Amino acid sequence: MPRPPATTTPRLIFVAIADTRDVEALLDAARLYLTHPAGPTGKAVPPRRDLLTDVRGIWFAGESWMSWQAIAAQLRARMPEHYADATAETVSGQLRARGVPSVNGHRRGRVLKGAKADAVDEAIRRHKQGR
Repeated sequence: MPRPPATTTPRLIFVAIADTRDVEALLDAARLYLTHPAGPTGKAVPPRRDLLTDVRGIWFAGESWMSWQAIAAQLRARMPEHYADATAETVSGQLRARGVPSVNGHRRGRVLKGAKADAVDEAIRRHKQGR
């Protein structure tokens, strides 16, 4: 088989010398890529959170009910990297979509909407069973 003709077109190769800041940025990107698989855009995607489990994890000890406002505030305070924008409305909507009913409760003489711990536990059980 004949060999292809050698090209006489010069190839241009760019070389850059990385400083410490560049190396740190590259290492941070590599760590993020290694810990989180690349998404469809090619950018690293953080792991998905399980809102039900996260909500159950922030529950105050001994409490059977929490208001949507308190749940959102606790999510923002304890996991700001995931729930910085959480509001009572968004948390309520997402949990109700997963089968957690919105029920009345009392805080400081006021009637507020919120969720019961038992309802969150039941939603977690259903989720794990694939229902």
